[in-house]
Amino acid sequence: MRIPVGRIVIVSVVVAALSGFAASGCSDDDGGGGTAAAQCNALVDTICQRMVTCAAYTSVATCRTDLLGVLNCSAAVGIGPTYSSCMTAVPAIDCAAFTGSTWLPTSCNGVILM
Repeated sequence: MRIPVGRIVIVSVVVAALSGFAASGCSDDDGGGGTAAAQCNALVDTICQRMVTCAAYTSVATCRTDLLGVLNCSAAVGIGPTYSSCMTAVPAIDCAAFTGSTWLPTSCNGVILM
Protein backbone atom coordinates (compact mmCIF):
# COMPACT_ATOMS: atom_id res chain seq x y z
CA MET A 1 0.00 0.00 0.00
CA ARG A 2 1.35 3.39 -0.94
CA ILE A 3 1.04 6.16 1.64
CA PRO A 4 0.13 9.61 0.21
CA VAL A 5 2.79 12.30 0.72
CA GLY A 6 0.71 14.21 3.31
CA ARG A 7 0.33 11.08 5.36
CA ILE A 8 4.05 10.32 5.12
CA VAL A 9 4.72 13.66 6.81
CA ILE A 10 2.14 12.91 9.52
CA VAL A 11 3.51 9.40 10.11
CA SER A 12 7.12 10.65 10.19
CA VAL A 13 6.28 13.38 12.71
CA VAL A 14 4.41 10.94 14.95
CA VAL A 15 7.13 8.30 14.91
CA ALA A 16 9.93 10.81 15.45
CA ALA A 17 8.12 12.44 18.35
CA LEU A 18 6.98 9.26 20.08
CA SER A 19 10.13 7.17 19.83
CA GLY A 20 12.79 7.43 22.46
CA PHE A 21 15.70 5.29 23.46
CA ALA A 22 15.40 3.21 26.59
CA ALA A 23 17.47 4.28 29.55
CA SER A 24 18.25 2.28 32.63
CA GLY A 25 15.60 2.58 35.28
CA CYS A 26 12.69 3.03 32.86
CA SER A 27 9.79 0.75 33.52
CA ASP A 28 7.72 -1.11 30.98
CA ASP A 29 4.50 0.33 32.31
CA ASP A 30 3.03 3.44 33.85
CA GLY A 31 1.07 2.54 36.94
CA GLY A 32 -0.53 -0.67 35.78
CA GLY A 33 -1.31 0.34 32.19
CA GLY A 34 -0.03 -2.94 30.75
CA THR A 35 3.07 -3.84 28.84
CA ALA A 36 5.00 -1.24 26.90
CA ALA A 37 3.80 -2.81 23.64
CA ALA A 38 0.16 -2.65 24.77
CA GLN A 39 0.57 0.97 25.86
CA CYS A 40 2.22 1.84 22.54
CA ASN A 41 -0.76 0.31 20.70
CA ALA A 42 -3.19 2.19 22.95
CA LEU A 43 -1.43 5.46 22.13
CA VAL A 44 -1.51 4.70 18.40
CA ASP A 45 -5.26 4.03 18.70
CA THR A 46 -5.81 7.32 20.53
CA ILE A 47 -3.78 9.27 17.97
CA CYS A 48 -5.59 7.60 15.08
CA GLN A 49 -9.01 8.25 16.59
CA ARG A 50 -8.13 11.95 16.81
CA MET A 51 -6.77 11.98 13.26
CA VAL A 52 -10.02 10.48 11.96
CA THR A 53 -12.09 13.00 13.94
CA CYS A 54 -10.01 15.79 12.40
CA ALA A 55 -10.20 14.28 8.88
CA ALA A 56 -6.44 13.72 8.66
CA TYR A 57 -7.34 10.05 7.96
CA THR A 58 -10.52 8.43 6.74
CA SER A 59 -10.32 5.40 9.05
CA VAL A 60 -8.62 4.31 12.24
CA ALA A 61 -7.58 1.07 10.53
CA THR A 62 -5.71 2.90 7.74
CA CYS A 63 -4.04 5.21 10.23
CA ARG A 64 -2.99 2.25 12.41
CA THR A 65 -1.58 0.43 9.41
CA ASP A 66 0.47 3.46 8.41
CA LEU A 67 1.77 4.23 11.91
CA LEU A 68 2.49 0.64 12.87
CA GLY A 69 4.26 0.13 9.56
CA VAL A 70 6.93 2.48 10.89
CA LEU A 71 6.52 2.42 14.68
CA ASN A 72 7.06 -1.17 15.81
CA CYS A 73 5.10 -1.34 19.06
CA SER A 74 6.22 -4.92 19.64
CA ALA A 75 9.76 -3.54 20.05
CA ALA A 76 8.74 -1.10 22.81
CA VAL A 77 10.67 -1.75 25.99
CA GLY A 78 9.23 0.98 28.18
CA ILE A 79 7.26 4.16 28.32
CA GLY A 80 8.28 7.62 29.43
CA PRO A 81 7.03 9.37 32.56
CA THR A 82 4.70 11.67 30.59
CA TYR A 83 2.74 8.84 28.93
CA SER A 84 -0.44 9.48 30.94
CA SER A 85 -0.28 13.21 30.18
CA CYS A 86 0.20 12.44 26.51
CA MET A 87 -2.81 10.09 26.46
CA THR A 88 -4.91 12.84 28.05
CA ALA A 89 -3.65 15.57 25.70
CA VAL A 90 -4.01 13.76 22.35
CA PRO A 91 -7.84 13.83 22.19
CA ALA A 92 -7.71 17.60 22.72
CA ILE A 93 -5.33 18.36 19.82
CA ASP A 94 -6.69 21.25 17.76
CA CYS A 95 -7.61 19.87 14.33
CA ALA A 96 -5.98 22.87 12.65
CA ALA A 97 -2.66 21.75 14.14
CA PHE A 98 -2.47 18.74 11.79
CA THR A 99 -1.30 21.03 9.00
CA GLY A 100 1.91 21.83 10.90
CA SER A 101 4.91 19.70 11.73
CA THR A 102 4.79 19.97 15.53
CA TRP A 103 1.21 19.09 16.37
CA LEU A 104 1.79 16.42 18.98
CA PRO A 105 1.71 17.70 22.56
CA THR A 106 5.15 18.00 24.13
CA SER A 107 4.08 15.45 26.72
CA CYS A 108 4.20 12.87 23.89
CA ASN A 109 7.85 13.47 23.07
CA GLY A 110 9.81 10.25 23.58
CA VAL A 111 7.05 8.42 25.48
CA ILE A 112 7.56 5.12 23.67
CA LEU A 113 10.98 3.73 24.51
CA MET A 114 12.55 1.38 22.00
